[in-house]
Amino acid sequence: MLSLFLACLPNLKDVKDIIQIVDSDNIIKIIHFEKNEEKSYDIDNDHEQINENLSIRWNFITTLISGSPQISKVKLTESSKLKLFENCVHSLEIISYKSLSSLYICLSLLLHTENFLPSHYKQDELLQTIWWSFKNCKRKKPETFRHFLYLYLHPSLFQSTQPEQVLLAKKAFRNVFSLVKHSPRMSSLLAMHLCILLSSPPIALQYPSEILQLCLVSNPDESSSQELSKEKLSPPIIIICSFLATFPSNTAIIEAVVSALIEKSITDKYKIREPTTSGSTNKKKLSIWRTCCVLSPYLNENFADQYQETIWDILELQNFGNVRYYIQIFVISLMIRVPKLIQQRLVKKLEDFDMNYQLATSLVVIAAYLILHFGKMEKFGSMVVELFYKLMPWTNHYMHAVRVAAQTLVMRVIDIPVLQDVINGNEYLKNSLRFIQSNSLISRAVNSQSLILDNFNPVQLCTVEGMFFNNPDFGHETLLLDTINKALKKVRKSFLDKINSPSELPELNPETFQKRIIPWEATISHLDRALFVSEKTSTAGKPRQPLIVVASLLDNTPNIAGLVRTGEIFNVSEILIGNSKILKDPQFKRMTVSSEKHVPISEVKLNNLPEFLGLIRKSGWSVIAVEQTVDSVLLPDFVFPEKCVLVLGQEQEGIPHSLLKQVDRCVEIPQLGTVRSLNVHVSASIVIWEYTRQRLNLQQQTPKIPNI
Repeated sequence: MLSLFLACLPNLKDVKDIIQIVDSDNIIKIIHFEKNEEKSYDIDNDHEQINENLSIRWNFITTLISGSPQISKVKLTESSKLKLFENCVHSLEIISYKSLSSLYICLSLLLHTENFLPSHYKQDELLQTIWWSFKNCKRKKPETFRHFLYLYLHPSLFQSTQPEQVLLAKKAFRNVFSLVKHSPRMSSLLAMHLCILLSSPPIALQYPSEILQLCLVSNPDESSSQELSKEKLSPPIIIICSFLATFPSNTAIIEAVVSALIEKSITDKYKIREPTTSGSTNKKKLSIWRTCCVLSPYLNENFADQYQETIWDILELQNFGNVRYYIQIFVISLMIRVPKLIQQRLVKKLEDFDMNYQLATSLVVIAAYLILHFGKMEKFGSMVVELFYKLMPWTNHYMHAVRVAAQTLVMRVIDIPVLQDVINGNEYLKNSLRFIQSNSLISRAVNSQSLILDNFNPVQLCTVEGMFFNNPDFGHETLLLDTINKALKKVRKSFLDKINSPSELPELNPETFQKRIIPWEATISHLDRALFVSEKTSTAGKPRQPLIVVASLLDNTPNIAGLVRTGEIFNVSEILIGNSKILKDPQFKRMTVSSEKHVPISEVKLNNLPEFLGLIRKSGWSVIAVEQTVDSVLLPDFVFPEKCVLVLGQEQEGIPHSLLKQVDRCVEIPQLGTVRSLNVHVSASIVIWEYTRQRLNLQQQTPKIPNI
């Protein structure tokens, strides 16, 4: 019968054909069709035909195991099952990739339908054999991966909470994740499969770290998204959030996952802000807080009590606006669930008027939205009034970003009935609000924020649909603080146009005074070494200009990259940056077009900058700041000293007042337009060129006396 089966193979099209020539007595012979018999067959050199025959064979065995009605009269004995299982495991090491899927199906059916695992087989050894069969597969087709995934992460592996079984399952997951973490499609398949495996809450509680890993898989790019869409797949984070948020019985696992995410966010790696928003860590921070937001409606008071201190610490971290956006939403959602946090934390925090301006803006946003949310609930009336009183002082904050944010949000909440009664009975509040409404400059700034506030709905965003499908800001989130800063640039020009000459400025302290003062306390720490220029010539052999450019305050990648290009063009001695990690950033490398290889670049962190400036001045260098102050010199009138350190300000806030005390002179660029705001890289390029122009003219003219 075996010979008959072999002879008919080339003409067989499906399982039905095989069944017509096979009876139950000879099934086991077909099952044990060994590799040496394959080679002895008459088509040794026709590999395609061999693969086709093998595929027919495994399709037949699959039909046999599945108990198809086509062969309902055929039954496998226990000994036949054992031999079949041994044959399948043995074939894992020698089978062609074209038949691997069929073999995985056979093993899965054996393990699933009969819960069959021979006693002399160890589960970890079997998993290792399956793992290596797929890892060594030359062509990992999507179909093959699906069947491998179901076999390797088999449901039987995830049916126990015994520690040794959980450890084995976790190891298997790590192996698969190491293969798929860079593939959006395979990551999505893994996420879907894991959700099926963890549908039982007691089992799911054993695997919060595995769920976390899938949540942190980077969102696919546009081409990968289209590929996922064609196959009706979603990114892993959406699959995981949908799974957890649609099963109320999963409250315990939700708390475990959110706890793991928050713990992850306070590790050293995630506490540091990357040079750019496109960095991998910043993208993972976004995934962490998007997931936390979606799961926040399922958190309870016990969770809030456990993590309230940690959450406030996270709010104080220096994160980019797109990350703070979601942290704010999470805090709002948690306080809606647990209102006692408002009294315990938020009210007290709003009384700290010395907090940094980013945190202040976040708290103002949180307080205002909570007033809007609870304002119509009579039982929370006293709490709403107290929050409003705590919010009002921030409308007088010295930082324009915080002040305008508070003014904008206050104007949004004053129509709440309980607040109307308070305002009408308080002449000071009434006049303050009338001033905000009546002042044209303030009202313009306030009105410019209406769009972002209209779209800001934390309750709606804390759902899968609201976060990932109906969120207009998904992928390009903007913090209110960032929007206010942009709007104020337009408002500021109206004010600056009214200043026609320096004589119209009010009298100020003769001490150098920045037009936009921001207190900044720097912690003194010893530099490992004083930075002195070691490279006297460029890579082209030309003498370097004795000009050091300090860009430690800059954090925008395009600005730093453009500055490096300018520095290389004009052959400066050195460029100092605040974080050397940006040198490895792909966006930075693209924008510098290799110029970073031809100019010395060193790192001087913000907390070391005051000490550095002190050391460099003692060594004979003059420190010049590019900043508008009451005693700054116009660039065309300024004569640069030979050895010059050029200090550049932060993109939005300029140079801190504490650093201005350490400079020898401030220079400003004359501006003839309306906006009166130059990009920091453009400003630096203009000043560097003026320094270069003066040095070139020294060879032809009698030098002027420096201003210093």
